[in-house]
Amino acid sequence: MDPLEQLRDLHMPDPVSVWPPVFGWWIVLLFAIICVAIGLWIKRYRQATAPRRVALAALIDLHTSFNETQDITKLMAGLSQLIRRYALVCFGRQNVAGLTGAAWLTFLDERGKSPLFSSERIQQALTAVPYGSQGSVDAEEMVTLVKRWIKQTPVPSKRTPV
Repeated sequence: MDPLEQLRDLHMPDPVSVWPPVFGWWIVLLFAIICVAIGLWIKRYRQATAPRRVALAALIDLHTSFNETQDITKLMAGLSQLIRRYALVCFGRQNVAGLTGAAWLTFLDERGKSPLFSSERIQQALTAVPYGSQGSVDAEEMVTLVKRWIKQTPVPSKRTPV
């Protein structure tokens, strides 16, 4: 018998399979998933805190305007409107729109989780000065107070009712 007849014909090896990928591709996929998740979390956080950033920017504008004009009545009216608008966005019209006077200031204290607005001087500054009443108001203290309230007021999530 001829030894060459015992040889098999030439054959090609099996094609390289794409699946399962090598270990390095699993690492790349995991890294991509983590990056997308972090990106989505950052986007969601920025959307949730957008009212706070806008309110703080408006507060800076009010403070700058006051430094130019020294009009305390205009500043106090602006601060009062700013707090009300921020509260409306964060806590809803049904919870905020009807509040005035002491009830409004109590609401601000409760939502801010500290008694920032409970002093008589602050109450008078927010309830009377914006409407033209004269009183002794420390503008820097009021701007700082409003800034602190905006920063420490938790922005409610859409999942938890207010």
